[in-house]
Amino acid sequence: MKKQLFGFLSLLLLASAAQAQVLMKEFLTQNQKGVLDKSINWPGKKLYYELRYDSSRAMKFENYGATRYYYTLLLADNPAMTNAIQIPGMVRDLVITTYFEFYFNNGKESKTFTLIYDKNNKWYRIKFAPQWGCRREELWKRVNNIASYQQLLNSMVAQMDNNLNLDCYKGQKPVILDY
Repeated sequence: MKKQLFGFLSLLLLASAAQAQVLMKEFLTQNQKGVLDKSINWPGKKLYYELRYDSSRAMKFENYGATRYYYTLLLADNPAMTNAIQIPGMVRDLVITTYFEFYFNNGKESKTFTLIYDKNNKWYRIKFAPQWGCRREELWKRVNNIASYQQLLNSMVAQMDNNLNLDCYKGQKPVILDY
């Protein structure tokens, strides 16, 4: 009987661990840093990034309340982040979906990069049509089995590095779209 109870409790604990939350509220107001070992944009160098928290603002839609979190995404080929590309962004953390939006400005126009993260099924998909001349590939892959917030951010930045010519956005004034 004890073995069966222990087995059942172990199975229950394992099942709940598999459903562990990836995106915790406290992460949304903290700066996040990461590094990718091999950058496609800067061959032979690493790609360093920082998701710098700027502010937050409450919003209400119909009967639902939520918060918009504003950030600056810094991308650089050095850990000191000198001459980093600065991309403004916003996160809307809703009940079952989190939207990451980044506003890529190439000096002529701003375009919105959107990552849609499904909290229940732990996958994300990216929607983005970069400016002409700023695209490298067009392989925005759906990523499944996201296990941590760091994995989500690393994977997102890796897709940016793979699909975009990041130099298009160097030295541009960050412009955030607010609607």
